[in-house]
Formats: sequence, C-alpha cells, structure tokens
Amino acid sequence: KRLIFGDKSCLLRDGSLELGANDPPVYWDHVICYELLESDQYMEKINSYETNLREYFRGIEIRQDPDSEYLCRAHTYLYHLLQLSHHLDLNRDHEAHRIESWKNFYLFINPFSSEPSLTNSGLFQINAYDATMDILDFMVNNRENAEETRNLYEKDVKKELNLLKKVQKQFQLTDILINQRIKKSEIIQCCQRLLNEHERFLKILKQCRLKIDKNYNLAQNGTISIPWNWSFA
Repeated sequence: KRLIFGDKSCLLRDGSLELGANDPPVYWDHVICYELLESDQYMEKINSYETNLREYFRGIEIRQDPDSEYLCRAHTYLYHLLQLSHHLDLNRDHEAHRIESWKNFYLFINPFSSEPSLTNSGLFQINAYDATMDILDFMVNNRENAEETRNLYEKDVKKELNLLKKVQKQFQLTDILINQRIKKSEIIQCCQRLLNEHERFLKILKQCRLKIDKNYNLAQNGTISIPWNWSFA
C-alpha cells in the first residue's frame, strides 16, 4: 500500500493510506487496523460502481482531474458512486444513455464541486449532490465543449513541458517543480516571462531548485518558490 503523510487519517479513493500529522497515534491505529484491513472490499465496491457508470455512459472513462492533487476519502467517494449509480439507473430513458458512445470523454467524481461543470482539462465534473437531470442535460449539451477544452488542454500540457525543460536548461536549475493546481496557461506565461528575463535572473537561479507556486517561499530543502505572476515590485 502507498503511505502518505497529509492532513487527515483515512483510506483514500485510490487505495492509498493517508495519516494526518496532527492526529494522535491511537487514531492512526484505528485507521490502520480497520480501514486498511477493509481496503480490498472498498476497492471492489468502488470498481463495481465505476463499472455501472461506464455502462450507463457507454465507453466513458473515470479519472482523477490532472490539475487536482487532492484525493478524497474512500468511503466518501464510494457514497457518491453508489448514489450516482442508483440515480442513473432510474433515468435510462434519457438521451445521455441512448448516445451510442462516450468514448474519449471523461468523468471526474468530485464530492466538493458545487454543480455539473467542465474542468480546465475537459473532464465532466459531477457528484451525487447534483440533480440527476442537471448532470445528464449538462453532459449532453457540452460534449463539443468538453472535446475542445480537452484538446486545448493537451496542447498546453505539451507546451508547458517544453517550456519547463527550456527554463531548467537555460537557468541550469537542478530541478524545476510546479504547483499542480495552477492553470497550464499561467505556468506557460510564467516560463515565458522567466526566459525573457534570462540575463537578469541567471546568477540568482543558477544551480537552484525552483518551484512555480502561488507565493514566494524558501523551503528547508533549499527549494525557491516564486508565484506564477511574479513581479519586480
């Protein structure tokens, strides 16, 4: 099992175990002895309900949003899958189910989203609290938008990767990191501005470990963080 030290103690939706640094050891014992022992059962149920969703939306894939590092609790995720599966089974006459193929479209089950929407990466973002008809109507009406958004995102991913490599090479960085929650377009903008100011920052950043983030910071391991919209002020 993958072990993560984070801000909560629980079994995560992907089967990993997270232990909260501020939780007492007795609570760690509870999570390890009970939730971890039941992890295989959780994963079997999750897989079963995900299969139900893939059968309703013929050929759709269920993914974690690539711009989100947050993984919710396994039992929270399972609850949303169970409810969504039940609600969709009651709406098999809807056009969303009659569409022959949802291949190359993607679902992101996000318990914390407020309404059906598209992520920046072109995934349909839904949860069990959304009205079923709102989900289905939104997905049917936004197939083209989802495809266009995903294609643009994939182009930005390639552009971002190339620019990060270029920044690392030109500034002779030991490593370059990014905050995954920052939009690709903002990372791209930051990299382009850094390259334009190469001569000004070369001596400062040479042989450094740089992270494009939301704030300025100097970490204990020497990583220098700068906001993506840095300025000279």
